[in-house]
Amino acid sequence: MNKQLLFCLLAISLFSTVVLAQKSDPIKAGFLHPPKTAKPSIWWHWMNGNITKEEIKKDVLWMKKSGIGGFQNFDAAMMTPAWRAVFKYTTKLTDSLKLKMPHLNSRGWTNTGKPLSKPADSLQVKTADDIRAAASKAHIIGQNIVTAGAFTTAAAWSYTPENLKPIADLALANGLNRFVLPSSTHQPLDDKIPGLDINPFGQWFNRRETWANYAGVWIDYLARSSYLLQQGKFVADVAVYYGEDNNINSVNRIRTSFIPISYNYDFVNSDILLHELTYVNGYFTTKTGMKYKVLFLDSNAKQMSIDVLRKIKSFVDAGGMVTGIKPERPTGLKDNNVLFYQLVNKIWSPAHKNVTIGKTVKEVLELAGVATDFSCTDANANLMYVHRKLKDRDIYWVNNRKKEAQKLEIVFRVIGKEVELWHPETGKIEKVNYTFLGNKTKVTINFTPNDAVFVVFSKKTKQATYTKPIEVENKLIRLAGGWEVNFQKERGAPESIKMDDLKSFTENENTGVKYFSGTATYAQYFDVPQYWLNNYKGFNLDLGTVKEIAEVIINGQAIGVAWKTPYQLEINNALRAGSNKIEIKVTNLWVNRIIGDMQAGETNKITYTSMPFYQANSTLLPSGLMGPVILNAVKK
Repeated sequence: MNKQLLFCLLAISLFSTVVLAQKSDPIKAGFLHPPKTAKPSIWWHWMNGNITKEEIKKDVLWMKKSGIGGFQNFDAAMMTPAWRAVFKYTTKLTDSLKLKMPHLNSRGWTNTGKPLSKPADSLQVKTADDIRAAASKAHIIGQNIVTAGAFTTAAAWSYTPENLKPIADLALANGLNRFVLPSSTHQPLDDKIPGLDINPFGQWFNRRETWANYAGVWIDYLARSSYLLQQGKFVADVAVYYGEDNNINSVNRIRTSFIPISYNYDFVNSDILLHELTYVNGYFTTKTGMKYKVLFLDSNAKQMSIDVLRKIKSFVDAGGMVTGIKPERPTGLKDNNVLFYQLVNKIWSPAHKNVTIGKTVKEVLELAGVATDFSCTDANANLMYVHRKLKDRDIYWVNNRKKEAQKLEIVFRVIGKEVELWHPETGKIEKVNYTFLGNKTKVTINFTPNDAVFVVFSKKTKQATYTKPIEVENKLIRLAGGWEVNFQKERGAPESIKMDDLKSFTENENTGVKYFSGTATYAQYFDVPQYWLNNYKGFNLDLGTVKEIAEVIINGQAIGVAWKTPYQLEINNALRAGSNKIEIKVTNLWVNRIIGDMQAGETNKITYTSMPFYQANSTLLPSGLMGPVILNAVKK
């Protein structure tokens, strides 16, 4: 048979297999190729009418290429004839690319609803309880999407997918499942880099970012994570009632540590408690089917209205488990004090064994016979989780909050189903070791630093245990010395340099290298014996320390992009016997070049920013490939 024909038949067969797999499992298909409802959008600022059609097109095409689902257009109020012409052009362009384009006739920051964070507090999830409150409302009313603006910060041009990920994961852990990324400022001039911005308010996410060409891997991570966390229903065992007279953010920040990691919870206020909750068949139940086993009264509920007390009494009389504080006084002058204390005494009566004071939530749940939904054999693991339940499967999202790798045994409240790990960073799906334990399943997971994985329980099985074949990686070669490094043009660095030892660019005596910002390509040749190809599989390239993002190309074949620790990529089909060429394109941040342009006597400035974010004595960031670069493999 003709080799080309054989290749075509194999390609068609492979394509057909993928299509059939996606049709048979729409959840898996959505994970691999997230729909627009899961894709992040961005805030796109047009600064005071400084816009051009040519640069608008570049902005929009970059968004489409990166996987952005759409944008919120700000400052849409200039209304000059030239402005209207560009706006009309933009709407047609975005429609043709199927990008959403809502717009707002304001500059975006003029109607913010709360104070912005101080620089020292930037890029911290100060509003985790706000997210949890919004997510709780969504769960209760049956809404599956929770959207919020993310990563507003004040440390310019210093963020990468790796250091943004823990913040994104914390938001996901609290119920967010669709991101709006601020801020992306339109860049009307091609000769001003990194260009315009809205002064100290970032995260400066636009096509002028050094890593803009690799933004797609970050968007894919957010979209895959969001998609799975939009599926099914959130699983929670506790409803946390936080009172009637305070905003959730001021009341419950950090105090939710009283909810053990082994269970999850939703917030409820008086409106939800009075109008949405009933007690049916042993659960506090909403109209949309959310179920909670325990109602926890936060310390802010020491003041309570008569109406809320009456509703709680109806729960208790029906057998509902209530714990937390005991109300001390009515909320206002209109409430009848005598009736208030009568109700309190009836509810918190020794006759009601289902009402407790002084017990932990864990103790109350155990008393109610509620098994832990999620637990780890290592008490110091520092994990967060979300459980979503579908008709045919259970999906757990599990996040390693540590900067170190961990091998952990985790027990889930699911039984009788096969287990898979779904990796949102890459889209990889793999089997994993598991064992049935009574009515639960124990799963062994190898977490990378700041990792997040989905543990998916789907197909029914009677196989009580599964163990993957043990594979031990062998170090084959360390690629040391002889690196030729080529620098991105017009960034102040020489065309190329030789590097025998991999070090940060900031240690180089050449100021063009020291202050370089952009993409540098490291290249060298290495030999692969035929013996390796015959006797090894699972070839893995470990890049060691990278600042900040690396794309690997072997023998002209693009392998992939590594954007977080560990910087590793599988390279199985790229190697050949004999000489092999490796190219590693490493992209750092703008910070060092901006600092370099601030040095005394520097006349050939490369960067332009709308305000002086950095000074000549500001700290340089480690940059480039520092390695060691090691090729590993597993014996066949």
